[in-house]
Amino acid sequence: MLVRLHPKKESRELDGGRLPVLGAKMAEAQQSDLVPTEVVQPENTYWLVRATEDLPAGEYGLMLGTQNMSIFAFTIAIPPGENPAAAPRKP
Repeated sequence: MLVRLHPKKESRELDGGRLPVLGAKMAEAQQSDLVPTEVVQPENTYWLVRATEDLPAGEYGLMLGTQNMSIFAFTIAIPPGENPAAAPRKP
C-alpha cells in the first residue's frame, strides 16, 4: 500500500488509527492518505507498485503488513529551477 506521510518536526508520520487485534496493534492509514496504485508481480520474488497518477511533491511511504508493519519512506521533490507552476503554457 502506498500512503502519504505527514512531516512532523524532524520525522515523517503515518496519520492512521490503531485497532486492537488479539491484544496486538494494527495500523491503518486514513482513506485520504491512500495513494491509488497498480500492483503486479512480474516474477516470483518481485512486486511492482506504481501510482496510477502523478505524485505531487511530498512525503510518501510504501507500507507493508499490518502487524509488525514496515514503512519504507521516500520523498518526491521538485528539482531546483523546475517549478511546474512557472513553466510556460502552451497556447
